[in-house]
Amino acid sequence: EEEEEEQEEKEEEQEETIDFDAIDVFGAEDILNVGSNTPLFKDFEFEDWVMLSLRCELHLMVHAFRKDVDDPDRLGIRLEHLAYYYSRYFRETLNPKDYGVEDFKGIVDLVSDSIRVTADSLLQSKLDSEMETLSVFVKLTEEARRHRGLCIALGDDDAKLKLSGGAVQGQRSQHAPRKPYHQPRHKGFQQQSFGKVGQKGHHGSKGGHGFAPYGANGGKAGGKGPWKGVQQPVVSAPFAARIVAPHGRTPMVLAS
Repeated sequence: EEEEEEQEEKEEEQEETIDFDAIDVFGAEDILNVGSNTPLFKDFEFEDWVMLSLRCELHLMVHAFRKDVDDPDRLGIRLEHLAYYYSRYFRETLNPKDYGVEDFKGIVDLVSDSIRVTADSLLQSKLDSEMETLSVFVKLTEEARRHRGLCIALGDDDAKLKLSGGAVQGQRSQHAPRKPYHQPRHKGFQQQSFGKVGQKGHHGSKGGHGFAPYGANGGKAGGKGPWKGVQQPVVSAPFAARIVAPHGRTPMVLAS
């Protein structure tokens, strides 16, 4: 029996290497093993993981926003408000320059296989809100990597990704433990709030201050001042993994 097992092990070791380039990306059933224990993402470089994260984050944000707002008059996030809501959901800054593009439309174009901008300038995901597995993001990224490599081989230098700054730093730190954010308090400082506020702001008025892209009629909680009516995102797991509460407040996560 031992000899048979050794023979089987030798046969497995001598198994022919798969033709990885000939693999049908979207036909792969297991992204961790497309043959000979080879993962579909075996050729991913640093930039590919950055783009995979961007695809997944924008997809989750678009669907989470619609669920949180639950308003038929608000069908999605407007393109000009992308940076604001990205910061609200992920507590990170989204800067087009970090992705080598001029504007937020350029960021969306980088992941146009999963996110698009409608005629009304609303962000819309091309993927369903509920999926059995998130492996589609690996497949989309691998397909984009192959296409980009082909374009570069043909002499198209514009196909190269030009990542820098926050895009790079965000990928490096996303697996690191997140520290709760605590805003230091000092005289005259008004902490941003979604509820009732008893402190005075910078200008002596009650309530918080900041950007309220959807006006005074949105959301359930508001407080007084320009923050009145801003919709506070209410997010359920698995979004909790990358979202922290703003300014040290109660986490915006509902246990599932």
